Amino acid sequence: MPLQIDRLNLSFPASLGHRKHAISRLLRSELQRFDWPGPLNIAQLGLPALELSSHQSNLAIAGAIARQIHRSALQQVSDVTGGTA
Repeated sequence: MPLQIDRLNLSFPASLGHRKHAISRLLRSELQRFDWPGPLNIAQLGLPALELSSHQSNLAIAGAIARQIHRSALQQVSDVTGGTA
């Protein structure tokens, strides 16, 4: 199922601030690579802080963020539905 995000707010450390827009663009395509059940209606999704290195490529950082968003979204839906998502 295609993913639609109405609003996404990301905070980056200062060391990655100048790369924020490039990472955000890549994140969009990385999120589309996952299989999303659904439709999912998640009003808010918090993520744990990720340890990222400024030496990682923009694509590697976007992939790490996308994997965490996917994991957290599926976990939240599973918690709400009792594991039926």
